[in-house]
Amino acid sequence: MHHEGPQQTQDWETPPPGWLDILAGVLFSPRATFERAAQQPPLGLGVLVLVLVYLVNSVVQIRGVTGSLAGDLTGIPEMPGFALDPGALAGPVMLFMLVAGGLIAFTTIALIHLGAGLLGGTGHGRAMTALAGLAFLPVALEAPVTLLAEAGVRGLWPASLAIYLWNAYLLYRAVRAVHRLPRWRAVAALLTPFVMLLLALVPALYLFGAVFVEVLQQFGDLPLP
Repeated sequence: MHHEGPQQTQDWETPPPGWLDILAGVLFSPRATFERAAQQPPLGLGVLVLVLVYLVNSVVQIRGVTGSLAGDLTGIPEMPGFALDPGALAGPVMLFMLVAGGLIAFTTIALIHLGAGLLGGTGHGRAMTALAGLAFLPVALEAPVTLLAEAGVRGLWPASLAIYLWNAYLLYRAVRAVHRLPRWRAVAALLTPFVMLLLALVPALYLFGAVFVEVLQQFGDLPLP
């Protein structure tokens, strides 16, 4: 009688998801996608998504601003040697908006990461940057909303609100996946940028008030005509 040996099984490694799978997962199954992506953070894809989202929104906003400015300048007589060309400002203004938006976004991510760490999170900055960049994917929908608003469609603020609430929820899922924080600590970490902004505004407002009062006192000492 022939006796067969024990059956040998071969473990097949699960292939890493492609970029289309990741983007679709962010939109339709963010919890599972972020939990998986936190193990092997797609840093390049996250940064690329963030940059492209701000680039597209900047182009759309600049298009509307230059068009509105060109309409406002219609009928104004041109000065000799000075040409009013709103389109010439589009490039520098778009670059400024892109850089400023990117700095704000990355500063926000850094503050959320800092807050999560202070609240007991143990995640790495690479993973937080990658997943938070992916969390900005729904903000790309703000571009068509802006185009509709420029076309005269009114009452679009609920759509914009829904987009940014979606973005906040994805950031929440990113914090939980990267830092393994419980629910309310993750929410508190998301509030870190707002807390830091308030802490920065309080002394600024106090200084502004002190200067304003001093100016009023100086003007009060002037003789009235």
